[in-house]
Amino acid sequence: MRKIWGAIAIGVVAALAVSAPAAAYWPELGEPVGKRAVFAGGPSPWTCELWSTNGKAGGTFAIRPDDMPLGSPQEFATFKGKAYFQASHGETGTEAWVTDGTEKGTKLLADINPGAGSSNPSRFAKVGKWLLFSANDGKRGQELWRTDGTKKGTKLVADIVPGAGSSSPLSITSMGGYAVFEAQYARNKTALYRTDGTKKGTKQIMKINTGEIKRIGKYAIFGGTTDKQYNKLWRSDGTKKGTKVIGPAYGWGSPVAVGKVIYFTGTDHRGSELWRTDGTKKGTKLVKDIAKGSIGSYPEQITPAGKRFYFAATTPAHGKELWVSDGTSKGTKLVKNLRSGAVGSNPTPLFFFKNAFYFGADRADGSRPLWKTSGTSSSTKAVARLDGLPTSNAGCRTR
Repeated sequence: MRKIWGAIAIGVVAALAVSAPAAAYWPELGEPVGKRAVFAGGPSPWTCELWSTNGKAGGTFAIRPDDMPLGSPQEFATFKGKAYFQASHGETGTEAWVTDGTEKGTKLLADINPGAGSSNPSRFAKVGKWLLFSANDGKRGQELWRTDGTKKGTKLVADIVPGAGSSSPLSITSMGGYAVFEAQYARNKTALYRTDGTKKGTKQIMKINTGEIKRIGKYAIFGGTTDKQYNKLWRSDGTKKGTKVIGPAYGWGSPVAVGKVIYFTGTDHRGSELWRTDGTKKGTKLVKDIAKGSIGSYPEQITPAGKRFYFAATTPAHGKELWVSDGTSKGTKLVKNLRSGAVGSNPTPLFFFKNAFYFGADRADGSRPLWKTSGTSSSTKAVARLDGLPTSNAGCRTR
């Protein structure tokens, strides 16, 4: 039997800068796949590799193809019943991988930038029979790619900036039969695009600098700035005529769609707090002033879980801890103060699996196990911890 390495770490949470308006993007750090879930974790603050769990300590282990760890896995997305993600391994650099949650079923999708070079695949999104993503093959810069789940079916969609230059597609968001995304069409000039997964069907909608894009029904919702409109909330039906300003963007950080509503970190005179929008000016409003007054609780890493969602927020009394919300002020609550006082457990929300929410959080002894919760203090339990070592680190970040 494989040796279980205790406390499971959960993935590097890198706050990647995106275009104005200011917003934060946290790469997806885990994904349910069949009867298991895969995620990024490590036995110490200096390691980060691919892990798999069935929700129990004895069923949680590292996946190591050819006895080598898959380093810094992130950007997880489900496609055709498997999880796709980026990771580094051996001599192939950082490339696209696919897994069913087992070691045997974990394989390199394609070495897009051959050899030691890295294609850095990211922003996976399903459109029709393809999974779209951004990648760099070493010849044409960071551009839009697609895959049908096979090496042969992994191909460039469009070289938006011809040659070695990069369009650097961001926030690729599925709208059903097509996707929208932001990309550069020239140096320091960005636009909103749409694509059906083909070169001919990839077209510019309008010139705009966007933040993270999320979908509500037939509309793409995003924060954006143009020459005439600064830091506004927009919605688009995929056409230039149907791309319009809704109202103020209020910062538009960490947006996530839950049902017909998008929740995000918004900022006004009360500081950065939890907001919501239904895609209308009237329906864009504060959910709850968690840290009373003007200091802000800075909600981040908002992660859906059925009809609710979890996120990290900071208050003077508890520090940064895990919160849960049903989208109402009354239903927005602290899950559990894992580290008493104002120190905070610094949680990393991860994924919803088998009716429980999984996350990483600090303990007072310095360890950082994998936890699960149903949203109440009594249901919040540590799942496993790497050999019981205090150096274990759920979060794969250097501390």
